[in-house]
Amino acid sequence: MRRSANRFLATMSTLGLVIGLTVAAPSASAQSSQFQPGGVLGSSALTGLSAEPTKPLHASSEAMFSSPLVAQGGVNALLSSLAIVGSSELPVFGSTFVEPPFPTVPGITRPKVVEKRQEDRAERWIIASPAMEREVEVLVRPARSTTATAPVLYLLDGVDAKPAGEWLSPGDAAQFGDDVTLVMPTQARASLWMDWDNDDPVLGRNKWETFLTEELPGLVEAQPEVRFNGKRAIGGISMGANAAVMIANLNPGRYDAVFGISGCYSTLDDIGHQITNLMVSSRGGNLDNVWGPFGSPGWQRHDVVSDPSGLAGTRMYLSAGSGVINDAEREFFYNATRSSEIALSATLEAGVRTCTQRLEREMNRHDLASNARFAYSDRGAHTWMNFNTQVGPAWEYIRPALY
Repeated sequence: MRRSANRFLATMSTLGLVIGLTVAAPSASAQSSQFQPGGVLGSSALTGLSAEPTKPLHASSEAMFSSPLVAQGGVNALLSSLAIVGSSELPVFGSTFVEPPFPTVPGITRPKVVEKRQEDRAERWIIASPAMEREVEVLVRPARSTTATAPVLYLLDGVDAKPAGEWLSPGDAAQFGDDVTLVMPTQARASLWMDWDNDDPVLGRNKWETFLTEELPGLVEAQPEVRFNGKRAIGGISMGANAAVMIANLNPGRYDAVFGISGCYSTLDDIGHQITNLMVSSRGGNLDNVWGPFGSPGWQRHDVVSDPSGLAGTRMYLSAGSGVINDAEREFFYNATRSSEIALSATLEAGVRTCTQRLEREMNRHDLASNARFAYSDRGAHTWMNFNTQVGPAWEYIRPALY
């Protein structure tokens, strides 16, 4: 832990230099950016710092990120610095404790529902997966109506993808209403929700694309209590947003709608590469086990920005915050004495905003954005407090494609 803290402080020192240089002389590209939310460069010392005057780390972290221009303008250099400092021990929200991989279960020849258990807010289905070579736990909340048919919405979690299902808490899945079946896979820690080329000693076997597109839908949608209307969508936050858009792009026509909240949709550009590296290595995984060495065909195939043509005609909602922490986030970080996470949370959100803008530009360039909406908030870091503000708008936009 001490070594991890030292690396984090080293990164924050680098960040301080980056931010200082950005404040002193913002580049022309930063000045002309679309990043124009509330907040004025240089006003950070006056923004919300007086509430915690005795906490210098709070103050310095917020000073770095209370200007939107600073937040986005410095993010490329910061994410590059993570590779120099070493990201393998930097936290990405949640435990960095290295857990043993799930054991494989040889002999699974076909996907099947092994068990269904009723829990507080959803059913827990145990699914035998040939691709994953194990039993996968999936949370399912069937639509409430016992007579009307309904669409199915597949929801993908962020980096830890815990068994409890973060879409249920702290996520606010209730915003989707009762007339849709929610399907929430779990136990996908730092997997990217992708098919990996190789099994990983720490993160185990990951064949999530195959599970999500070839095994799970046929099982779920055939269940009598689901009453499937023939329409499906996929969406996610953070790591799950990346995957939802990548999977939809690689499977044209499979999904009637897709949404991504605070995701990054390139695997090849500077930000996308470092965010991918950070997610995998911070949980003990080996990045080369995903798609081989950086730039290999798998890396290229999953880069949506390079070729977003698979999204043509798909109803899509993408959103990102600014990296400027909002009031709820400020209160959470301060009260939880988690000020060291302010900088990382703000940096990640500023980074995914750039990622989202890059995909928007490419889709506009190829005349693919007529059925898409891109939403940028003037505040919000990489937290569920920010993500939840976009769940309702995302659902409102994609819903017409599902009924």
